[in-house]
Amino acid sequence: MSHIPAPPPSCPSGDGPENNYGIKGSPMGGWLVIFIAMYVISAAQGLLGLYPAFMAAFQMPKFAGAFLGIVSIIGLWNVFIFYCMIQVILQKPKAVRLTKAMLLTGPLIAAITPLLGVIAVTSTVPDAQLDLELVKKAYTAEVAGQISGMVLLSAIWYRYFCVAKRVKAIWGKYM
Repeated sequence: MSHIPAPPPSCPSGDGPENNYGIKGSPMGGWLVIFIAMYVISAAQGLLGLYPAFMAAFQMPKFAGAFLGIVSIIGLWNVFIFYCMIQVILQKPKAVRLTKAMLLTGPLIAAITPLLGVIAVTSTVPDAQLDLELVKKAYTAEVAGQISGMVLLSAIWYRYFCVAKRVKAIWGKYM
């Protein structure tokens, strides 16, 4: 007859083995995985969406510097998102602080993005001038809704990183 090994010892609660963080299963689970997936997909879409903007900058020499400046800020922010998600996945001590900073700056980036359209119009349309009416047209109700959604989403995830048991179990001493 072969020897059958004994089952692993159970955790104090009797529900099964726990990991080093006191969480059953992987420390990267639950809402944290959803957060990572959501922001990685968003950053990838954001970076891919900037390609046409870079191409448009070469067609508007009048405002190419300002246009490329805004595009670069948005591109760097998306790279920052990737960096934050890598820090979270690797469970680095600075991950929570970086992620909170990313969440606080997200609405600002969402608010400056419509300025790309304003600069594109003023530089490509003959006789177009940068004025307040053009900026008002860029910030439609739909754009305001997207910015409001980004503010709400950032506030929810910021709160999650402040109070979640999983986050405290992994990064508690670094928060």
